[in-house]
Amino acid sequence: MTRSAHLLAGLVGVFFAGIGLAKVGGQFGLDDFLELGWPFWVFEITGVVELFAGLALLWPRTRRAGALALLAVIAVLCWQPATHSYSPTAGGSVMITLLLALLISTVFAKPDPG
Repeated sequence: MTRSAHLLAGLVGVFFAGIGLAKVGGQFGLDDFLELGWPFWVFEITGVVELFAGLALLWPRTRRAGALALLAVIAVLCWQPATHSYSPTAGGSVMITLLLALLISTVFAKPDPG
């Protein structure tokens, strides 16, 4: 795996772990979340998934699972129950692109000698 892939995984992993921790610990963004029509329990679950999947991105062996979990969360959250519409935000689109790049890097990575 290249240095840039490790750096990207680290940055995206820390970002998602931080967002997940903020959601679980302090209810960061709860009002916006509820305004879109999502119940509170979905907010809590996404926070936990973001926290642990973000941490999973930091280790090459768990990177693929972390990226897939985060892509699933983003895909689900693009659905807005209040308006019955599906629309990824600009930030969501950027994160989807970065996570797909990480997935591709794990598929084509050479195994580390060990």
